[in-house]
Amino acid sequence: MDTLPKLSFCMTDQEMKAIEQLRQRLGHEGVLRNRSEIIRAAIMHLYQLSNDDLISAAEKAVQLKPGRKRIQKI
Repeated sequence: MDTLPKLSFCMTDQEMKAIEQLRQRLGHEGVLRNRSEIIRAAIMHLYQLSNDDLISAAEKAVQLKPGRKRIQKI
């Protein structure tokens, strides 16, 4: 297998909870998946949508400010 690129991005608490809930739902059905697999499955699902459905889904996503918040050291 080729080397896979690593990406870093931020998600809201609600999005992280949704990923965990999806993992639990799959787990109850005997299908164990990690977070990356859940996200890749979601991407493939989005890829198969019509343009109108894709736009509708994209409009529901929260737009976050790029970059990380700086944590002040005390």
